[in-house]
Amino acid sequence: DKEIRKYHAIGEITPQYLFCENCAERISLISSIQKFIVILRNPVYRLYSHYGFRLKIGKFSGSFEKFIEENPEMILLGFYSLKLEKFFQIFEKNSFLILFFEEIFNDIENTKKIISGFLGIQSNKFPKDAGHYKINESYISNFSSISGPARDMVNFLRKNDMDIIVNFFKKIGFKQMTRRNFLNDKKTNKQDKSIPPISSEMRKKLHNIYKEEISKLEELLNRDLKLWKI
Repeated sequence: DKEIRKYHAIGEITPQYLFCENCAERISLISSIQKFIVILRNPVYRLYSHYGFRLKIGKFSGSFEKFIEENPEMILLGFYSLKLEKFFQIFEKNSFLILFFEEIFNDIENTKKIISGFLGIQSNKFPKDAGHYKINESYISNFSSISGPARDMVNFLRKNDMDIIVNFFKKIGFKQMTRRNFLNDKKTNKQDKSIPPISSEMRKKLHNIYKEEISKLEELLNRDLKLWKI
């Protein structure tokens, strides 16, 4: 395809493949997929971010403690070693670039060089603002009652192979308009609230839950993860 030949590297961005039960096996059937970039975050704050996301889209209301109590399976998503081991059983480890959320924004230009070196592309081809703005910032929106159903509709269309409809609305700028007018425009959405902070007690409890997992991940990746430890 002429459009595809314009690019040195083409990829897809999603957190879902790491947590999907059979994704590693299914991806291995596509010979053109040769490299993976995985960004891992302190599992405690990944869980907290997930909580914030649910608040934002109107899928949950209540405290962080209540969210964990009602959704204990969400804790398991932070056991990264179990997910990565499945991929390492099928793909070579050198096919993966493992980055850490807490580090990549400390030196954005160096992060670009690391990624470009891994992919075999030029680092100066990244957009100048890449890495300098937030995506999916968590807050409690006044319009979560609108964003939730809208997101459900998008997921329904995708699951039923109707991406053409989703892409059409993206093309005409519908996503940007709704984001600007209803969700993320802090100038008109002045009543949006910050999500409740994690209590020190809950933070320590979760760190203890993930303590052994972090050690396993250190061994699997041959990497010191003191940045995640209390």
